[in-house]
Amino acid sequence: MSKLAVYRAEHGTYKEAFDCGAIYSSQCDELEPEFVDAGRSLYLGDIKSIIGTVLEAAGRDDLVVGSVIHKVFWTLDELITHFSKINEWPDVNYPEKVVELAKIECKNDEISYELYKRRYTNAIDQLTIELPETVKQQVNTLAVEHGYNDHGDDIFITDELCSVL
Repeated sequence: MSKLAVYRAEHGTYKEAFDCGAIYSSQCDELEPEFVDAGRSLYLGDIKSIIGTVLEAAGRDDLVVGSVIHKVFWTLDELITHFSKINEWPDVNYPEKVVELAKIECKNDEISYELYKRRYTNAIDQLTIELPETVKQQVNTLAVEHGYNDHGDDIFITDELCSVL
């Protein structure tokens, strides 16, 4: 499903490193282990420890290590934390999910764009509420082109009209 990906922290984000062609992807087997119990957290922790040891020996504290799952980059720490919380590999296809939510919120042809935008923003916020901050930012960026309100503007809704304050 997913392999290790490494980039230099100076690139800022995975997307910026990818755009520069500065991603190293592992040639090894997939990162996701077959077993689905608490052992997975230990497995990921062991991988993180091994990689940390190698990076420390090489004097490289400037590298970000993680995995791309459905076009969203997760650091090893984020994967371990996520799995520890919900005991599941993060397998939501966020690029598809943001489009699906946009279609659901857009079904009512009589709503104004502002109301759609508010409903869609709320749906995305609910989808990402438990995600690590950097993963949440990536999903929000995907959702902006569909009307996600990433600036946190106050939207005031009345029965008669919708307007952005």
